[in-house]
Amino acid sequence: MFSLRALGGGFVGIALVMVGFLACAEAQPADPLVSYRAQREAYAETFRVEGRGDHERLTRIANEIAALVQSSSGQTRARALLELGLVRRLNGETPEALAVLGRAVQEAASNEWAE
Repeated sequence: MFSLRALGGGFVGIALVMVGFLACAEAQPADPLVSYRAQREAYAETFRVEGRGDHERLTRIANEIAALVQSSSGQTRARALLELGLVRRLNGETPEALAVLGRAVQEAASNEWAE
């Protein structure tokens, strides 16, 4: 039913598709929020499991994200504001978190119409 020649051609086709996907993945810029999201999730997991929190760590993360907010625009800025609001909430800064999350919504809405 299947010949080795046909099977070999299938493997070549799959390999070419995989190379194409890898090339596309490398061409896309890295997400600047990945490390901040990972740090926030690690903090939340440690707090959930061990019951201890490091507010200085969250403050450092928040300051770094705030710098990203200042230097970015568009969708990246909206996503950075969202991440900043989540970090502020985890740090017990509820009023500040709500204000930042409101700014994230406004930024996202303004970018939706601009694109």
